[in-house]
Amino acid sequence: MLPIEELIIKYIENECTVVEKHQVEDWINQSDENRQKFDELRTIWLSAKVNSTDEETAWNTIEKQIISTTRPAFSFYKIAASILLIATIGLSYIYFNTDSQNYFPTISSTVIRSESDKKEVVLPDGSQVTLNKNSSIKYNGDFQSSRKIKLTGEAFFDVVRDESHPFIITTETINVKVLGTSFDIKAKPGKKASVHVKSGVVQVNNIIDRDSIQVVKNEQVVVSDNHLVKANMTNENAFAWKTGIITFNNDQFSEVVSTLEEVYDIEIELANPRLSQCVLTAKFENKSIKEVMTLLKEIYRFNVSYKNAKIIVNGNSC
Repeated sequence: MLPIEELIIKYIENECTVVEKHQVEDWINQSDENRQKFDELRTIWLSAKVNSTDEETAWNTIEKQIISTTRPAFSFYKIAASILLIATIGLSYIYFNTDSQNYFPTISSTVIRSESDKKEVVLPDGSQVTLNKNSSIKYNGDFQSSRKIKLTGEAFFDVVRDESHPFIITTETINVKVLGTSFDIKAKPGKKASVHVKSGVVQVNNIIDRDSIQVVKNEQVVVSDNHLVKANMTNENAFAWKTGIITFNNDQFSEVVSTLEEVYDIEIELANPRLSQCVLTAKFENKSIKEVMTLLKEIYRFNVSYKNAKIIVNGNSC
């Protein structure tokens, strides 16, 4: 199937990323012919779905119809008309032979959001998700048979193994496919997407350039310049936001600040650049950001002030 048809179907099903949505809308606005083709394809797709028991059958139906357009005798209008005729016959039979009010089942979707704190979630298949604050997941009511989930923000997944039903997480820039494993995905708006694997194996797909890479235990992959970059996971605080344990071992304060910003989702400003050269060895367990800053203030005799959502650190030296 041609890429534009695939994108249009995703657009109709409201499954496009922001980039893909713009692609489709730009394509539609290029010409009246494109807009007409979009309307025709939407009619074909919706009609095919009505007359199919599942989405895969609908895909097969529409793919056959699109391929058939390579023959001169056929046009999009003829394809649409033929499918609509079948739909009309099928729906007439259903209407007169079944309870029409109960025929059209709607697949509900579930959206779970965390706001100012983490949230633990158990999915219908038993998989466990820990949402970082200001994050969300969305999945359909048929999740047991199609383990697909959409993530915005950051979450740690502990997935129940089911080889016949792969677990697929979609974000704005990457897709992650697993059978059973535990891993963290960062997909925060405006920031580089990344995956950190704690156990098992995951497959990461780049939506933009369609690159694919496997990531195993203690490895990570980061999207950099629209490409997947894999490396060994050296950051022992990769899961700190979930475990509540933050460890520093002779780390420069610039790295400490970066870690605290990531874990607590807050901005920290060093008013005196020389403070970035300070070194810290410490371990914090289940401390709030204010408790951490109070301890650092006592160690280094910093001046710490809070302004809106920013922490400002000042002092002469370490």
